[in-house]
Amino acid sequence: AGAGGWYLYQDHQRHMSQVAQLDEALDLIREADETVVALDGIVANPLDAGSLAKADDVLAKLPGALAQLEEADAAARRVSVDLRESEDKEAANQTVAATSARTALIESGRQIVGQAQRADEAARAVREAWQGVVDADALARDAAALVADTTAEHVTASRQDQRGCRRLRRRPGGARRACRHVR
Repeated sequence: AGAGGWYLYQDHQRHMSQVAQLDEALDLIREADETVVALDGIVANPLDAGSLAKADDVLAKLPGALAQLEEADAAARRVSVDLRESEDKEAANQTVAATSARTALIESGRQIVGQAQRADEAARAVREAWQGVVDADALARDAAALVADTTAEHVTASRQDQRGCRRLRRRPGGARRACRHVR
């Protein structure tokens, strides 16, 4: 009877250790969820200024969250082999499924945020280029108005405006169309 009791005790201890390991895996998932939820908030509105401001911080946390999910996945898979009760096995299987789903969310979210950042950079470049067009147009109009009334002073001012157009034309995305008359 003593050996049987000892076996039951050891079996119970082993079961409790496995359940504790599964609980630790769930804790890791909960910790990773903080980053997953933050990423989800950005993905929900990726071009929002607030989302873009948070993006670098959240992207920096993704490797840590992925490591936590990998660790949780490995622990759940490890204990699921030895668990005997169907409820415990199901909990381990659900833990594995949860880590897989969150890993997929992170990978997809990372791509969406990266694309949103690139789109924001492109939009900023377009705004800068447009401002160059507006500036060049103003300079071209000023130069044309000065040449219309030909005096030595106006010709000098017109040449200065032409030099301004040339500088704008050299900028990436510069104002070629507005300053097309300047060679």
